[in-house]
Order: sequence, then structure tokens, then C-alpha cells
Amino acid sequence: MRSGKINYAGVGVAVGGLFGVLGVYADWFKFTYHTSGGSLTATLSGTADWTGQVAVVAGFAALLGGAAYVLLDSDLRRVVGPFMGAASAVLLVMAVFGAIHARDVAVPVVGVGGLRGVTASWGIGLLVTFVGSVVGFVGSMLAINEKPEPGVVATDAAETTAA
Repeated sequence: MRSGKINYAGVGVAVGGLFGVLGVYADWFKFTYHTSGGSLTATLSGTADWTGQVAVVAGFAALLGGAAYVLLDSDLRRVVGPFMGAASAVLLVMAVFGAIHARDVAVPVVGVGGLRGVTASWGIGLLVTFVGSVVGFVGSMLAINEKPEPGVVATDAAETTAA
């Protein structure tokens, strides 16, 4: 475990992954049924669709990767950095794909014949997941492009030769 300053890129990825997971469990999809007497609105969480289920796994992976990136030393960070970058990218892709096919999610809920009076849109949870995935992705790109800490390799080599 390393001592010293906090790595804010890793914290950003962990926070982004946390918001990504929390957003999936909120309302991802919002459907409004229009009738002659008014309208009725129903919502679904992201776990009702496969995109949300994949986003939960990717969000937890980004959360754990970001936490590990903050806690581990520089040698192990080189392995964790691309892992949390991939997890953040998958989270971002699932949020975008969930937004694109929100109307397709309504088909099993309403039935094929009943889609005429249905308007599908995004819920607040999908927006939270999207913002979390962007924060996680930017944090992972900053972490991957981070320069190694000066003196870490030299200190380790000096301790090895002295022992």
C-alpha cells in the first residue's frame, strides 16, 4: 500500500462507478401512456433491460478499480489503470445504448399492439448513470496518462541493492 498524496483520477473513477451503479437502480426508462382521458406515466429501473444489467457490472468494476488505483502502489497501478478504463468505457456505452433504445424496452412492457399511444423517454437514473460514466471515463483516461511518481523506482532499486 502506498503512502502520500491522494490520486484524484482514481477517486474520480470510483465516484463515477458509484454514480453509474446508483443510476441503474433509479428510473432509467419513463413511459407515458396517452389515452383520451389523460396520460399515465410508468418508470422502469435499468435492471429491467440487459443494458442496465451490464452497466451494473461495469459500474462495480469501475468503482473497485478506482478504489484499487488509489490504494495500490505504482507497479500495480499499471495493471489496474487499463482495467478501470475498460470498465468505465463499457459503462458509458451501456448508458448511451440504453438511451438509444428506450422505445424498444417498451415493447415487452406494453405489448406490440399497444405502442401507438406510448411515448418512451429517459428517466433521471439514466442521466445519473451517463454523468457517472463520463466522470469515470475521464478519470480513467487521466489515470492511464499519468506519469509515474519520481523517485519510486529509484528508491525501490536502492533498497534492493542495500539489502
